[in-house]
Amino acid sequence: MDMKLERVNKTAYKAVTDDGIEIFMDTHRPEGEKALGGTPMELTLASLMGCTSMVVNAILRKMRIEKYTYAMKAEAKNEDEVPGKFIYIKLFYIFKGKDLNKEKIEKAVSKSHEKYCPVAGMLKQALKIDYEIKYEEE
Repeated sequence: MDMKLERVNKTAYKAVTDDGIEIFMDTHRPEGEKALGGTPMELTLASLMGCTSMVVNAILRKMRIEKYTYAMKAEAKNEDEVPGKFIYIKLFYIFKGKDLNKEKIEKAVSKSHEKYCPVAGMLKQALKIDYEIKYEEE
């Protein structure tokens, strides 16, 4: 994997993937000013959420579980001192549907965390990541 990065203004940057996909990042802005993208820490958390969600979805498709609505939420704690790195992340997987197969969903989420999501694998070496699965009936 190769990626390019260039500064686009005083505080914002644009990363470009091999496929030409542009990802913008920026710092926190004063109230009223619009940022061009998320902060690097926000994008790290979004990468974890996206990675594990894609893996869970792929596993569930193979298990022939496709009738559900899905969302995710995350809570992250940073250390107080600079550089303010993450010290704890909790992910909330939210499945909504009728007659959800909880056993298969739990297996897919577990496999994502323990084996298949490379972002989770990297981050788990540096901090604790917990998760919770929530179910909502339609």
